[in-house]
Parts: sequence; structure tokens; C-alpha cells
Amino acid sequence: MTKSDKTENERALGTRLAEMFKCTETMRHNLDALVHYIYIKTEDPESETNKILCVMEAQGLIPCTDKRKSKECLNAFRMLAIGLESEAKPKESTNASGLFSQVYVERDVENHPETKRILSELSNPEYTLIEDCKDVFFEKNQDILSQHENRSLILARQHAKLLYPGAPVCQDFGNSYFYYTSCVKNCIFDCEYCYLKGMYPSANIVIYVDLDRVFEEVKEVLKEHPVYLCVSYDTDLLAMEEFLHYVEKWVNFTKENENLKIEVRTKSANKKALRQLPVCDRVVYAFTISPDEIISKYERKTPSLKNRLKTARVAKDLGHKIRFCFDPMIYVSNWKSIYKGMLDEVWSAFEPEEIEDISAGTFRISASYLKKMRKADPYSEVVWFPYDNKDGYYGYPEA
Repeated sequence: MTKSDKTENERALGTRLAEMFKCTETMRHNLDALVHYIYIKTEDPESETNKILCVMEAQGLIPCTDKRKSKECLNAFRMLAIGLESEAKPKESTNASGLFSQVYVERDVENHPETKRILSELSNPEYTLIEDCKDVFFEKNQDILSQHENRSLILARQHAKLLYPGAPVCQDFGNSYFYYTSCVKNCIFDCEYCYLKGMYPSANIVIYVDLDRVFEEVKEVLKEHPVYLCVSYDTDLLAMEEFLHYVEKWVNFTKENENLKIEVRTKSANKKALRQLPVCDRVVYAFTISPDEIISKYERKTPSLKNRLKTARVAKDLGHKIRFCFDPMIYVSNWKSIYKGMLDEVWSAFEPEEIEDISAGTFRISASYLKKMRKADPYSEVVWFPYDNKDGYYGYPEA
């Protein structure tokens, strides 16, 4: 091969990868340098590149479905090109010191015991005092997508109502008095289809340190009738349990109040936390179960199907009640085969009688939330699917 042939092939490979990774101009410059490095390093650069791409495909990094994953793909390619394991697919983190780039504290709760405890978990306990979390959380023109890679933490008190009736699109599992509460706003995971991206103008996480106020309101409602309460709808409490300890507080509160049942919904693989939590037969851990193809494509930073099932097994063996939520099911062209494969894996790991109950549902969302999500994310395939609008809620066409 002549020098000009080699240069032409190198240029062609760079163009192919740039299209595959959806590179910007700046990224293309870095990619060309990486391709040149591969041509210098190996005698068969095409073969070497194909090996790297096979690894990336196995990790679910390619095909690159939108421009937001471009940097992730390029970084993975770079790490593999220099002979290191790709760090692009994030692992679940429950270490508070590594989760947040900046911390804000409302002045009213600066000396609250929970504020001090949470701050003590951070490697850098420095924080900025603010008068009201709204000043940061509801600031105009926030970039939700980029915030998912660089979140701030806001410690605040609860300013409004604490208990809400369950939404009509959510399952009540046969309970007459269905409520949910949000002691934390937003989630450490980054699911592309998450309704929180339409509900809130920010990806930053708010932790309300005055959890006792919620407990008092629940007690008042319990005087009137039993309560079925979902405590982990607008976040994933179990994923943050190792530094937050709110699941433990909720379980202990439930044990003290006989007419209360709670659900802790999660995609977490936090086995350590489950081993430390007290068992209560009125607490159910609801594991959202998805096929790996959906997880790798749409449920960024979440554990694999195998890890979720292993965690559910730990929970069951410890005596905790478990629920499986095949929800939301996401349409892809081969959905029947991938969801069948998921069910085969589930029933090879569990007997049906080991599970308290099951919910199943397809993606559905309010029209107002979807409008905001589409504005925030112009490249998301799942967000821009041509859904049907029925009574103000978008969902898949019946067919």
C-alpha cells in the first residue's frame, strides 16, 4: 500500500466513524487524531478498528442513536484504542461524594441535623447558601440533558403539599386509598423516556431534609382511612440509600403504623442496602424490569437485567416482599422477541409464587410533559415517536 493509499484509507475510516458516532466538527478533529494513532500503532488498522467497534456494540454504545451519546462513543473508542477498558458505560454509583458537582443549601435548613448528616457524606462538604431552592431548581433556560452529566444537589425544606393522590396512569394494585409523596425530586439515573424530564425544568436533585413533616401528614390521613403510599416515584430512593437512609426511615415508620403500606420502586442493584434494611410485610420493593436491549439504549446509568434480578433475589431471600414492574414497555421493531427473552430470563430466576404481584404497561405520558420533553431533547427516538393522544395522555397506537 502506498503512502497516498494509506492516507486515503485513513481519511475514509475517519469519515465512516464520524458518521457512526454523530461527531461534531470539534469531535471530528479528535477522532481523526485517534484514527491516525491506530494507523501508526497497528499493521491492520481496519481489523483493529472493527475489534473495537465489536466491543462497543456489545456494551450497547453503538449504534449511536442521537448526538448526546457522541462524546460517550468517542471516549469509549479512545479508551479501547489505547488498550484500556472503556469507561463510557457508567456504573451505578451510590457514593454521595461522587454524585454531585455542586451543593446548595437553603438557609433555613443549614443547621438541620439531616443537612449536617448528608453533608458529612460528601468528600467536599463545601456548599452555597440560598434563600429558596426554587431560585436554583426553577431557574430559566436550564439544559436538562447536560445537567445529567454534571448534577448539583439542593438540600431544602418542603414548601408545599406533601401527599398527592396517585395519578390515573399509575397502578393502585387494588388499594382504595392510593397516594404518592416526593421526599426527593429527580433521580441519579438517566432514562431517556423518564417523565421527570417533562415534569421538572432541571435535572438537579432536591433532597427535602424535613422528612418528619411528611410522616406527620401521613399520620393525619391514617386517622381517616388506610393508606397505600408510593415513596419512590420521582426518584430512586434505594439507589441513594447508602448515603441518604430514607428507605430505612420509611420502613421503620411503616412498622409503627399498621394501616400503612408502602412501595419502593427501583431500578437499583443496591444489594448492600437491602441487607441492612429491616423487613416489614407491608413494604414491597418494586423492581422495574426491562430487556437489556432497552436498558442499554434508553436507561442510561442503570444496572443490567441480570443485576436487577440478582438484587431482587437478595431481597426475596432476606424476607422482603418483591414486585416486578414490566413498565414502561418500549416499542422497538423486534419488541416481541426481546421481551420474550426478558421473560424467559425472569422465569428462569424466579418461581411466580415468589413474587407478590406484577404490573405491566406501555409507555404513556401526559401531553404537557411530552411537549416539554420534546423541546428539551430534539434527537430522542423514544420521545419523538408518533404517539396517539387520548384524553390528554400520549401512548402507543392500538396496533
